[in-house]
Amino acid sequence: AYLGGTKSIAWRRLESATRSIFGEPPAFVPVIELYDIVKNGIPSKSEIGTTPGVYALFDSAMRLLYFGKASNLYTEVRQTLKRKLDHVRTLVSGKPLTFCDVSSFVSAYRVDRGDSDFRHDLEALALRVVRNSTFNKNFGTFKRDL
Repeated sequence: AYLGGTKSIAWRRLESATRSIFGEPPAFVPVIELYDIVKNGIPSKSEIGTTPGVYALFDSAMRLLYFGKASNLYTEVRQTLKRKLDHVRTLVSGKPLTFCDVSSFVSAYRVDRGDSDFRHDLEALALRVVRNSTFNKNFGTFKRDL
């Protein structure tokens, strides 16, 4: 009924469910939100930090291209932006493009819980929601038993 829209979710129920899944707030904190890669280049270490977290890459129309987890946001975001997309090529040379070529914005969120399973499950949840519209190769699987 909730998914079909025939029953609305009470705020207290949503808050309770969120707390049971993510723990006491804040479970994750925005570090950068829709940072303009085209205008400003790849975020620096001081802008994005080196803490564990999750991040998202968006195209110029703000569509999600990729969602990932990181034990070090700065390192992982830089590596992902340099990663080749073998199935996306330029029209003229046929050269494979990188995420940096197709991404316009990046958002990153520090995950304050020290548990890597939490970052993994957060990524899995996001991929289940947007699975068919990203360049992610894997469908998210949860580490915790339900």
